[in-house]
Amino acid sequence: MNDNITEINKDTFWALIQEAKDTQQSYYQQIRGISDRLCREHGLSVIMAGESAKAISYVEWLRQSKGQPTFRSMLEADLRTAIQDANDLGHFFLIMEHMGYEVHHGDRLGFRLRGQERFQYPGRRDPLFTEDGIRVAIQGNLEQIEAGLRPVLPARPAYQPYRKHPRYSGFLALYVHYLYLLGKIEKRQYPPRMTPHLRQAVMRFERYQAQFAFLRENNITTPADMAAFEHRIEETLGRLTKQRTLLNVRKKKRLPLYAALADAEALEPSRALYEEGLTGMEQEFEQYMKAVKLLEDSGIPQEVLKEEKAEVYEQLSEVNRNIRAERGKLKLCREICRQTPAMEQDIQKTEEHQKEVREHEHRRR
Repeated sequence: MNDNITEINKDTFWALIQEAKDTQQSYYQQIRGISDRLCREHGLSVIMAGESAKAISYVEWLRQSKGQPTFRSMLEADLRTAIQDANDLGHFFLIMEHMGYEVHHGDRLGFRLRGQERFQYPGRRDPLFTEDGIRVAIQGNLEQIEAGLRPVLPARPAYQPYRKHPRYSGFLALYVHYLYLLGKIEKRQYPPRMTPHLRQAVMRFERYQAQFAFLRENNITTPADMAAFEHRIEETLGRLTKQRTLLNVRKKKRLPLYAALADAEALEPSRALYEEGLTGMEQEFEQYMKAVKLLEDSGIPQEVLKEEKAEVYEQLSEVNRNIRAERGKLKLCREICRQTPAMEQDIQKTEEHQKEVREHEHRRR
């Protein structure tokens, strides 16, 4: 019974609260409507719904309503002037100091005239006057920012979740260890006693980095992976070589026509000079006529022949480029396989030497 009464009382209580809120909002709207009407009748300003509600002091509001400048408006005008005149952020601060301002460097940029007690922080109201906003605006984007064509602050990069560093094995683990060793030697963190091969390897550090990137991109970890990759490269080279052979046969069949086409284009000025009566052009004119006759006898329009020639030469160029790239990969694979035993020996000897040095230092203590 008591529980039921309690529930009824709760419901009644919240209903009364909601009714009071509605009554209060209605009362406020009625009073505001009367106030706005009286202000309009007497020529006073009315705050429209949706206008900015940024807080300003009464003194500042009073000066703005009378059309008088305020410190905030003067500061923002000086900030815009300094942004337009500055070459970089340091130059901007120098200009502001020359204008008589003191600058507060902290979480927010603060400005005050010498002798004033408190700093003003214009970046709270307008992101243009934050340090990042000023830096962007100095780069020549002030007009675009104020026109709304460019954001004041660049968008933050999308969040990237943390990813654990991969655990390498095989060739990749060997290269990680070896590159780490070479990096420490280059920074003189190891004693200078090294194998001759290791001394040369330090000079070829970038080459080893490229080899490691090659192994990682192609997911080559074990000797079996390397053998399978080499097999795929050799198959690709076989297909490309066959394709190049077919293109060369096609080119060889058309080579007389391609040569005649080149002669006809190159000797066209000589033909014009010969027909104008210039002596000494007989041989060039004869060669030109032979080329033209060969082209006419073929029955292939010159425009078609030009397109075909360009296509064949472009395909040959692309195939040769691909063959060079695949041969480079194959060479890199064989180079890696050839040098890995020496890398393992270098790592082993260096670690043994480091162990000797640590034991010697321990005995000296």
